[in-house]
Amino acid sequence: LILRRGGRSGTYALLNNYAVNSSVSDVKYCMIDFPAPRAGMIWVDAIAGAVVKVAENCVHANGTKPKILIQMARCEVSAMNGSPRYYYDIQCRERAMVGCLADSKNPHCRYCGGDQNDQCPPEA
Repeated sequence: LILRRGGRSGTYALLNNYAVNSSVSDVKYCMIDFPAPRAGMIWVDAIAGAVVKVAENCVHANGTKPKILIQMARCEVSAMNGSPRYYYDIQCRERAMVGCLADSKNPHCRYCGGDQNDQCPPEA
């Protein structure tokens, strides 16, 4: 089931009938024409903070948990201080937290791992 709010480039909720502890590891959510992200943006699972894989008009989701897809500005990895571990954190858009603004441009780009930052989510 795919629910959309805010037009083609808005927010998408992806739901399925699999049990959370199901052995299914990859779920495809397909549309006739899934929109490409706007220029400079990327589709992100707002719950997990992970970049979403879209191929041939299908979203490829890791696991069976619900997904909320939003567009966020792509993090500029080359501007980060040598730390390769980061994720997209929607909470950073609402309040300042340790590790946010990792690329010095986008508040939602958040460092993870190491002594100074929160643990990385599995998708980071």
